[in-house]
Amino acid sequence: MINHIENYLKWLNDNMTQTEISPNVCEITTPFLDRHNDYTQIYVKARQDGLFQISDGGYTLADLSMCGMEFNTAKKKELLHQALNRLGIKLDEKHEILYITCSKSELPAFQHRMIQSMLDINDMFYLSSPNIKSLFYEEVKQFFDSHEIYYSEGMNVIGKSGFSYSYNFVLQRNREHPQRFIKLMNSANRSNAERIIFSWGDTKEARGSDEKLIVLINDDKKITDSVIAGFRQYDINPLLWSQRHENIQMFA
Repeated sequence: MINHIENYLKWLNDNMTQTEISPNVCEITTPFLDRHNDYTQIYVKARQDGLFQISDGGYTLADLSMCGMEFNTAKKKELLHQALNRLGIKLDEKHEILYITCSKSELPAFQHRMIQSMLDINDMFYLSSPNIKSLFYEEVKQFFDSHEIYYSEGMNVIGKSGFSYSYNFVLQRNREHPQRFIKLMNSANRSNAERIIFSWGDTKEARGSDEKLIVLINDDKKITDSVIAGFRQYDINPLLWSQRHENIQMFA
């Protein structure tokens, strides 16, 4: 049997580069793509107290701002802080830099947290559309509440690799269904799909149970068949948000 996790970690190692850009500061380029298809970069600074600070260098929020996405309402700010809090990322509001501080032994896991948060927040570009009537996250909550679907929010789990992953909702086990994790997907592109597939595979390896993952896809725009097929290949249940009523039994 192919060890998909080892293959994935080898791919990461083979496709990441490190450059010292100033004394005690390294720029790490990862193979993860943002919505511009640019490689995601993080910065690691060795501090005098022996700790390390990992940051995005201010890129994430500056890029969203230049593209018309401002966190200028209470609801948008709440969603931003929810995304940061899920993985323990802090925000330097004055300089709009995302950062986290850790020890040397924590560096790999915390670098992974930073990359995850940057990509999750980058995915919030959809909020810039003036035609959006409600936020996807809130719309999902309202749907669950109105149909008396009971859930927990913002659960973090540790995968076999030691990396931490966040899931938007968790539905408890019952007679008909195992415990179900739910991940929201606003931008249904290949990069985001691959990230979800790996995180779920790593989660399953650590937990060794019959738990399931449902990916709720915001299908305001056309979704390619390859994204749907990719999820199904890894026993992940993709569900188009427009088809939620026909598939409500998945949440029962």
